Formats: sequence, C-alpha cells, structure tokens
Amino acid sequence: MSKIERKFSGDRILKDILSSFIETELEIYILEIDDQVKKESQLWV
Repeated sequence: MSKIERKFSGDRILKDILSSFIETELEIYILEIDDQVKKESQLWV
C-alpha cells in the first residue's frame, strides 16, 4: 500500500467518524430543542 493510498483511507475513516459524530450530536441537539419547545408551549397553555 502506497503512502497516498494509506492517507486516503485514513482520511475516509476520519470523515466517516466525523460525519457520524456530527449526526449524533445534531440528533441530540434537535431532541433537546424539541423538549424545550414542548415545555415552553405547556407554559403558555
């Protein structure tokens, strides 16, 4: 395996980890916002 191939596969693994991490963070963030909105809307009722 050449240096370039190794770097490329390493970058791809890193991108996969990063994108899955970002997706998870976004889902948690969205759930928290959803929770806040529900609490606030209950206050207004």
